[in-house]
Amino acid sequence: MRYLSLCLASLLGACVTGPGEDELVLETGPAISAVTDTLLFGVRDVAVTADGDIWVLSRHEPFIRRFTAGRLIASFGRSGAGPGEFRAPWSFVRGDRLIPPRVFDPGARLIVRLDTAGRELARSSFRTTWGFVRSDIEDVSYGQVFRALSPSDSQLVSLVYLGDVGTTRDLRRSALVRFTALGSPIDTLLSFRNLFDPQTDRSAARWLVTVPLVAGCPDGTTAVYDGIAAEIRGYSSGNEPVWRVAMPPRLAESRGMPAADLERYVRYRVLGELLENQADTSTLEHRVAEQLQSTKAWYASTVPSIVGLLCDDRGRVWLQQFDTRDDPLGKSRTWTVVGPAGASATVRVPAGFIPLAFSQATIVGISRDSLGVETVGRIALPGLLP
Repeated sequence: MRYLSLCLASLLGACVTGPGEDELVLETGPAISAVTDTLLFGVRDVAVTADGDIWVLSRHEPFIRRFTAGRLIASFGRSGAGPGEFRAPWSFVRGDRLIPPRVFDPGARLIVRLDTAGRELARSSFRTTWGFVRSDIEDVSYGQVFRALSPSDSQLVSLVYLGDVGTTRDLRRSALVRFTALGSPIDTLLSFRNLFDPQTDRSAARWLVTVPLVAGCPDGTTAVYDGIAAEIRGYSSGNEPVWRVAMPPRLAESRGMPAADLERYVRYRVLGELLENQADTSTLEHRVAEQLQSTKAWYASTVPSIVGLLCDDRGRVWLQQFDTRDDPLGKSRTWTVVGPAGASATVRVPAGFIPLAFSQATIVGISRDSLGVETVGRIALPGLLP
C-alpha cells in the first residue's frame, strides 16, 4: 500500500501524511501550554468564552479556575449545599453565551450560574428523576456521561438516565430531554432505548458497545450520533432533525473486535482494580486471562464506530475513532472531521491531548505528559480541513 508524506508544518503548523491511497491524515503540531498554572489535576472540562478567557473545571477544590492570557486570575467553588457550592460539578454548559459559563452539577441536579468572582447569581434545578451512575463510568466508557447543552437562552438539553448505569451498555437506557432555562422538562427529544434496541446481536454485551453520543453545535443545534443509520443528526426546536451528515464509509462499516484490542481493554480495567491492592505481575496476568475467558460474552464482537463527538465553531463535526493502540479504552488520537457539505479529513492530535473546545482556529483541551501530569493545552487547526 502506498504511503504518502508531505510536511507542510512551515505553512500550516501541521504535517500531512496518508496511510493509504484513499485517505490523507493531517498531523497537528505539538500542544502548547495555554495556561501558566502547573498545579492542575483532575480536570473534567475546559471552556473558552467570547472574551478569550479559559475556564477550567476540576474534580477537586477549588473546582473552577479562570485564566486570562494564560495567567490564573481567579479560583473558586467548594463542596457544599450553599450558594456557590457544588456536590459533583461535572462540566460547563455547552453553547453557553454567558461569562463565566454555567456549571452542570448532576450530583445536585443543578445548573449553577456564578459571577466572575465566584458569587452565585442563579441556579436551575432539573425537575426529573435520574438513574444512579457509577462513579468510575467516565473512566471505562465513551462520550460525555454528564453533559448539559444550551441551544438557546431559554432552553437546556441534557441526557436523562432511565435506569442505573454500571456498564457501557446501560448508557442506552437514556433519553435526550429538553428543559426550560429553569429546569422544567418540556419534551423528550430522542429516546436512545428506541434507537439502539434493534441491535439485538449486541444485546448481551456489557462493554465496548455503541453508545449514545451528543454534542452542542454553535448554530444552536444538538448533534446526535445514530449508530444504526450510521449518521450524525442535528436537532433544533422540533423532534425531527434539521440536518444530517453521513458517516464516512470507513467509519460506517462494522469492524470485528481484534483480540489485541480486547486484551488491552481488559488489562487496563483489571490493572485499575488491582492498583490499590499492590498486586504483583503474576496476579495481574492471571486475572487478565481469567476475565478474558470467563467474561468474553460481556464484550461486543465489533468495535464501536466512534467513541467521541464534538462540533467546532465552523460547523464541522469531529468523530473520534476507536483504537486501543493510542489508549487502552480505545479513545484514540485519530479524529475524522466532516464538513457541512459532507467532505471529510482525518486529524491526528498529539499524544495525551484531549480536545474539548474550539476557539479562533485552535483546539483547546486537556494535555497530559508521559507521567500523567495535566495542564491545559492548545494546538493549531490544520489548514486543509473541509
